[in-house]
Amino acid sequence: TASLLGSANNATLAYVRGLRISPEEYVQAMNRKAVELGLEQTTFVEVTGLNPRNISTAYEVAKMASYAFTHYPDIAQATQRPDYQFTAGGSGRQHSIKNTNTLVADGRELVSGSKTGYLDEAKYCLVMAGQGAWQSRIAVTLASDSQEISETEAQRLLHWE
Repeated sequence: TASLLGSANNATLAYVRGLRISPEEYVQAMNRKAVELGLEQTTFVEVTGLNPRNISTAYEVAKMASYAFTHYPDIAQATQRPDYQFTAGGSGRQHSIKNTNTLVADGRELVSGSKTGYLDEAKYCLVMAGQGAWQSRIAVTLASDSQEISETEAQRLLHWE
C-alpha cells in the first residue's frame, strides 16, 4: 500500500526483497508480463519506475492499469483510498500515508484505481480508472508540467462527453 498509495519507492524495494528474488529477476518478470499483455512499446529496467529508461506509452500504461485493477483487486482497492493508517509491527508506531493523487486524497474524485508518478525526465504522470458512470474509462497523462495540470487533464479525460 505504501508503494502504490504514497509512491514510497523504498516500500517497492522491500516488497521485492520479501519475495526473496533479486531486483533483476523481478524486472525480468515485469518484462515477461509486458510481453504477455502485448505491450510492444513497454520496457522495464528497474523495479521502482525511477529509471528514465523504463519506457511505455499512454495507451500501454492504460492497458497495464486496466489489467492490474481488474486482475489484482488489492491494487485497485489500495489506490482508490484517500489515505492509509497502519501500525509498524516491530516498533508499534502509528503511520499514515496520504494518496499522492490529490484528487483522491481530497475526495474530489472517486476512482476504482489510480497511480501517480514523477521523474525529471517524464515530468508528472497519472493513471486513473473511473468509478460509477465512468467505470469503463481509464485516463492517462504523461509529461505534464505540474501535478495540478496532470490531475486536471486526467479528470477531463475521464469525464469526456
